[in-house]
Amino acid sequence: MSLVTLDVVAVLPAGLREQAISCGRKLSELMAQCQHHSQFRLGEPFPGQESGGCEPHVSLFMLCVEDDEVPEVVETVARLAQSCEHSARAVNP
Repeated sequence: MSLVTLDVVAVLPAGLREQAISCGRKLSELMAQCQHHSQFRLGEPFPGQESGGCEPHVSLFMLCVEDDEVPEVVETVARLAQSCEHSARAVNP
């Protein structure tokens, strides 16, 4: 077995996502002017891959688990996320 690093994230709402991508693009352009070229650009595929993008997000927490534990962790996090969603609705109806 091997260790896998998991990043539990919150995906940004559409408007904030677009702002993050725009800011990232501007920063990338400024870096290029200084001869420091960015390898990753938000909203675009990872370098060398055609699918899977560099998605703007907020990391909630990270952890390392054995690869055979990933399904159980994913199921647990999904259950907790649903619980948080229901709690948020109760606070902000």
